[in-house]
Amino acid sequence: MSSNGQTSSMQQISSPSTFVVKWLLPMIYFGVVVLVLVYLLNGVSEHWTSLAVLVAPVFFGVVGYLAMRDRNFQLVDEVWLGDGEIVVHNAGQEESIALENLQYIKVAPGGSTRHVTLFLKTPSVFGDEIKFMQSNDRWPPVEKLLDQAVRESQGDLQ
Repeated sequence: MSSNGQTSSMQQISSPSTFVVKWLLPMIYFGVVVLVLVYLLNGVSEHWTSLAVLVAPVFFGVVGYLAMRDRNFQLVDEVWLGDGEIVVHNAGQEESIALENLQYIKVAPGGSTRHVTLFLKTPSVFGDEIKFMQSNDRWPPVEKLLDQAVRESQGDLQ
């Protein structure tokens, strides 16, 4: 077993930089928005036209939240591929999901990572969709790895 509790036969298919995208970047983004808002609040006079300046940071805060809500906040922390199963870690919870429970995979490219959504036939602890990031430099891509793993597990059943 390795230090994170996974056996050597398991392979991490999620990006190790998930923490940065899920937690660090939003904290920096919203921290800057709050700092700008506080700075502007301290400098705004009591004249009503100066209050219009406050709309920009509030607008960027709302737009940033809406953009990150579906893209970043729903990512699971880690996804591992093992023999006939996927092990998902998120917020201290862990669940093993049989490969036979995969309905289909959706991959959305984006920058240096790809957002992968696994749609399940029956819901897990994490719901009927599992979203994670995969590095673009990873080879083979996750959909090929999962397709190969599903074929191998089906071959074992026959």
